[in-house]
Amino acid sequence: MYQELRDLQFAFLNTKVRVVALKEVPEIQLVGFTVGPFTTGEEYEIYYWVAEELEKEGLVKICEEAVLTVEQVEKLRLIQSIQKGLKLISLPTNFYCMARRLLTRLRSDQTLEGLKKYERAKRALDDLISMRLAILVQLALLDLPKPPEELDEAEKVLYLKIRELNIQWKEAILEGEKQNG
Repeated sequence: MYQELRDLQFAFLNTKVRVVALKEVPEIQLVGFTVGPFTTGEEYEIYYWVAEELEKEGLVKICEEAVLTVEQVEKLRLIQSIQKGLKLISLPTNFYCMARRLLTRLRSDQTLEGLKKYERAKRALDDLISMRLAILVQLALLDLPKPPEELDEAEKVLYLKIRELNIQWKEAILEGEKQNG
């Protein structure tokens, strides 16, 4: 399961995101490809991992749709909390990958405001995960033909593992009954 989650993270880091150049950036030669040149104020599409590094250096700004905020997580938590029964809301694509990046970014901000935001984000994510996990487990035990569409890719990994364990456990119990019968 850990490898599958690492694969999702790798795929996320290699998706392209929109950035706005904050400074003039000459062409940068990397192994196998080139980044830039960038003109101040212009938008470009580059790999997420490259965008993060250039943003750290103050050269570009990642556009908002590729970055998760504390407020978005809190809103998702609220919306999920008012759902009835086994209803899951749809999360933004790559939600858990973006959530990990959000926590990392906030944790690195050692100001009082940054630490408060980190705690808010962590609490909201923990609540959201707990709510969704309770529903995910119940859905996995229903033996549905396919995972619900509202699951994030990372949740689908867990859903399939729980479903597989449930099937194996039932088979072990029922097969054991046949052998001892």
